[in-house]
Amino acid sequence: MDEKFTPYGQSPQELARRAVEIARKDYGITLDFSRQSLRDLNRLLDRAHSLITSPAYAGKVPDRTIQVWGAYLGETIRRENNGIWTENPAASEYRQYSINTPTGNIFPMEQVYLRVVEGKKNNLKAAIIEPPTRKAGSNRKVIFLVVIFGLMMLIASSYSLFFHLF
Repeated sequence: MDEKFTPYGQSPQELARRAVEIARKDYGITLDFSRQSLRDLNRLLDRAHSLITSPAYAGKVPDRTIQVWGAYLGETIRRENNGIWTENPAASEYRQYSINTPTGNIFPMEQVYLRVVEGKKNNLKAAIIEPPTRKAGSNRKVIFLVVIFGLMMLIASSYSLFFHLF
């Protein structure tokens, strides 16, 4: 999606650029939208998780943190997989924006939420290779088999009808 796409008031690209600035200025970390940079993103997310589990943040969800780091994760996935940003307006808050890739969809804000708020150690690098919402080609095989079976049934019933008429 282009720069006009504005989740959370800014485009994903703007939020991702902001993440790069924050990482550099506040943490001395260089993020460059590469797979290797996800190791550094993991460290930042671990730090955010540690902070929000402290008593001072009890019951608070760091939405802006999730948006900014989620946009960085999404933009990295988009660049690595020739994906596009997609808006899902009917979805829940952290699933409203996804990256559509040739192998499936990933919801980067949700991935960051799970890591920061719930502490789940999801593998962000693996998400680039194989998005968690669909395995490559898995639905295609089932659809192909159903279509072939349907065609075979149609042909069989046509032959049966043809021979009963004559």
